[in-house]
Amino acid sequence: MPQDIPPRIAQYLSNALNNHRLGHALLLLGPHSSDKELVALHIAAALICKNTKTSASVLVGCHICIDCRQLFQKNHTNLHYIMSEAEIIRRQPENVEKNTASSSEIRIDAIRALKHEQHMSNLNETPHAWIIIDGHHLTHQAANALLKTLEEPQNNHFFIILAPSLQSVLPTIASRCQRLLFPDTVAADCKTLSQQSALLFEKINQADLSERFRIIEQLAKNKETVRAQLAGLQFAIMELIQSSFESSSPLTLNRRQMTALVAVLEKAQTDLKAHGNTQLVLEHLFLQSWPQIS
Repeated sequence: MPQDIPPRIAQYLSNALNNHRLGHALLLLGPHSSDKELVALHIAAALICKNTKTSASVLVGCHICIDCRQLFQKNHTNLHYIMSEAEIIRRQPENVEKNTASSSEIRIDAIRALKHEQHMSNLNETPHAWIIIDGHHLTHQAANALLKTLEEPQNNHFFIILAPSLQSVLPTIASRCQRLLFPDTVAADCKTLSQQSALLFEKINQADLSERFRIIEQLAKNKETVRAQLAGLQFAIMELIQSSFESSSPLTLNRRQMTALVAVLEKAQTDLKAHGNTQLVLEHLFLQSWPQIS
């Protein structure tokens, strides 16, 4: 995989494939500028390529066979894309006349087409991958139709949903997906922040009320970096969740609590970005929303 893709994501996916623990639905969360779609293609290659090589830190197809060439040219018969009309038009060549009135929603017709593709793909046993671009643009009707598909997964059918954030996706959809978090641009140096954030995570869990106030005051002193700190903390928690599937080490908080905490941290970053009161946002996060150790 490209070096700028977080190593933890590559390692998690490789381990999941090697141990046959890759779910039928994956949710790739991160900003539009991240490499989510490229990762989705690598996942499809790892599933479809007959010469796939996996290791503890690498996940790739062979990049030589006809399957790989077609996959990365996005014209493999087992690779299916779902996106809005607006996104389809945006991807057309520049010399093609574009309709600016096209919808940015992914409507139920797209999910009906998916179901038809599923029915046709049952005629063979090779893996099929559906990449859903901008899954947060699914209409409520389309999301509910997709949910039924995710609730009854078929062998060798995999769904990779791309979205900017956990909050932007229907909770029932998110609950049925393995989630991978790509760092926000505000926390571009997540590798540096990761260890610090993991330590901060444990510090907050063990802190009493007075210590949490001290943590809040310390973070609030520098309003320019507080969003990056919370983004790094969110990323570190996602790494802990992912690594928990690979080891039996006890967790300070359980996976359900940490998953809820990812959403809480995301909301706090949104509130700060909307010019919310830094002190109040942090107090609500650390004093009211932070889960208790079970």
